[in-house]
Amino acid sequence: MAASASLIGAPYPREQLLQHGPTCLGLISLVVVTRLFVLSPLSFTLVIGFLSLHVLGARYIYTYVPYDQWSSSLFDISISDLCGFSRNHYDRLVHFAFGVLITIPLCEVVSRLARPPLWFGYVLAISLNMAGSLLYEIGEAVLALLFAPDWAERYLGQQGDLWDAQRDMGIATAGAVIAVACMEVARRLRRARQGRAA
Repeated sequence: MAASASLIGAPYPREQLLQHGPTCLGLISLVVVTRLFVLSPLSFTLVIGFLSLHVLGARYIYTYVPYDQWSSSLFDISISDLCGFSRNHYDRLVHFAFGVLITIPLCEVVSRLARPPLWFGYVLAISLNMAGSLLYEIGEAVLALLFAPDWAERYLGQQGDLWDAQRDMGIATAGAVIAVACMEVARRLRRARQGRAA
């Protein structure tokens, strides 16, 4: 629904249709997983949050998401000037969000399907996140070369960075590690509270 609405008055309609492919794949995956078992409200919300970021990125084909204009008009601050950015970093934000937001649902799915030891579940969720990030980068490059070779650079959003795919995967992995660390801290705090209550 949101993906369809983002097509209305799209600034880059030709590129945007291709950009929504991963969003549609994410929605299909969400439907399949929720048919197998019910995700926790937290995991479901995190997946929807990630897909929402993807829809916004697809509307502006990532490279042109006007976050600087928005922050300047709302807070009179340019994020790029404040952080010294020379490129649009919205795509990096989404890759980081993939690590942070998708790893928690992955941990939930892994623990329900395989019931591994806790530490191995964490390692497996991070590994699945890394594999998903790698497959996304390869799929993105193949799609661009097959369907849009004349504007592959624009679709890929490299913005002149030859190491863009590797940096995106690294950022997603960092997000996954942070998500697992936060889960472990939350688990230990819960156990400490339960121990005090008992």
